[in-house]
This record gives sequence, C-alpha cells and structure tokens, in this order.
Amino acid sequence: MAAASDSLALQGVDDAAADMRSSQADALYEEIARLCGTDEQGNVPHSCEVERPTQALSATDSSQVLEQAALATTEAADEGNSESRAIVTQQAITLNAWLPGGAPGIPPLSQPHRESAVDLLQWEYEQVFGLDFARAYSGPAAEGRIDKLLSLHHRRINQLHGALGHNGEIPQPEPAYSSAAATLPSDADSAAAFVDTLVEQDADKWHAAAVAAAQEKRPNQEWLNWLIGIAAQSQAT
Repeated sequence: MAAASDSLALQGVDDAAADMRSSQADALYEEIARLCGTDEQGNVPHSCEVERPTQALSATDSSQVLEQAALATTEAADEGNSESRAIVTQQAITLNAWLPGGAPGIPPLSQPHRESAVDLLQWEYEQVFGLDFARAYSGPAAEGRIDKLLSLHHRRINQLHGALGHNGEIPQPEPAYSSAAATLPSDADSAAAFVDTLVEQDADKWHAAAVAAAQEKRPNQEWLNWLIGIAAQSQAT
C-alpha cells in the first residue's frame, strides 16, 4: 500500500510527513477490515489481505513523495465504495494541504452542480461579511491575517461568479448575515476568537462539500478536484 511505503520512505527525512502517511495507512487498513470483516483472531479473509510493507527505499525529497501521493489520492477519491470515498477524500485534502501552491481553477459547471456552487457562494459571502465585521474590532496585529483571509475568499467568489455566470444568474450577497459561527465580536479579543471559529468552520464546510461530491453516484472528477483543492487550502489556513 502506497501510504505505508511512503511512511517508511519518509522516516528520517520528514518525520511529521512519515507519521501522517502512517496514520493514513492505518485508516485504510481499518477500512479494509471494516468492509471485509474479520475472523475471531481479527484477520481479514485471504481475498482481502493486503501485506503491509516493512521496508522501503529512503526518500531524497519529501515534497516529491507527497506530491505523487496527493495526485494519486486525489485521482482515487471518486473510486470504490461510496462510504470509503470519504476516507480517501479526507486523505487527499490532507495531502494537498501539506503542499505549497494554490487550488486548481474551477471547471465549467454542469447543471447538477449549480445548486452546490450557489450554496458555496453564499457561504463565501457570509465569510467575507464576518471577516469584515471582525476587522472593524481587531487590533493592527490581527489585520494582516484578516486581510489575507479576505483575499482568499474574494478569489473563491470570483471563481464561483465566473463558473455560475456561464449557465444562469449569479446570486448576489445579502446586505447582512447572522453568523453561524458565534456571536458577532464586540472587541479585539472576541474578534480574534471569532476569526478562529470562522477559519475552523470554513475548513469543515469545504471538507463536507468535497466528501459529498465524492459520494455522488457518478462523481465529476474535475469538480471534485477543485473542491479538494479548496478544502486543502482551508485546512492549511
């Protein structure tokens, strides 16, 4: 299994990445056991056995190993059992979050994905509203972080506008939003906590969107790739 081999190859080169790939391998072996069942000794049937490697050539460049793993895992996110795709999608998000660089460009939207895109656009509008509100109460030290987050969300909004504009009207933002994250801030301390909550919930939102796309009966690989990329971006923020 690639995750287990990567873990061995990364030991002593990038121990944090090695631990991450080892945990991912554990999750995949556990999923095999869940799907296949085990006997009284905890062993899976012979037809489901996947030998775990015990040695691998040491990597010379951890980024290359992770890039290959991210590519392969992202491509596999729409394969296999629908329930198992959630695990693979989460692993693809985590791997992409480890790598530098931005998310891929948004693909042309098919009509079935328009509803999801509209929901995500409204989410982005809400994030911008919340961040703008928090910025008004933040001290100078926090403004730089908020400005970076605002820039990121505005880029997503622009991407979604471009995609939605090809096959219908573009929903516009509401004058105001009641934040689902927490009570709106009223001073610098509450603003800092509010932004932390927004960031955490943003990662959850995009993760859920990617998993939902992966679990469709016939996933659209390009749309799924974009969602994984944005979810990774949110996780790395």
